[in-house]
Amino acid sequence: MTWNPQCPAGGDALPRHSAPSRLTRREVEVMHLIADGCANKDIAVHLGIAVHTVKTHVHNLLLKLGLRSRLEVAIRVYAASRPALPSTQLHVA
Repeated sequence: MTWNPQCPAGGDALPRHSAPSRLTRREVEVMHLIADGCANKDIAVHLGIAVHTVKTHVHNLLLKLGLRSRLEVAIRVYAASRPALPSTQLHVA
């Protein structure tokens, strides 16, 4: 297995405090790498673990967060990294 250069190195631009505390540290790492667009093989190489272990982490975090797909994981991370709009900017015409 080789590292995929298309996969960002660890997602340093994403805030790490956005994950619920009930996730393990490794699940949070996997979650952010998923949000960066990494495949299971890339995550395994980056973290130095087996692909099967990555799949287990993905399965567990989907269950814990009540999500159904990797896309929903990426959306959750992206939404958590965005600052909330002040209520004055939420006008509906």
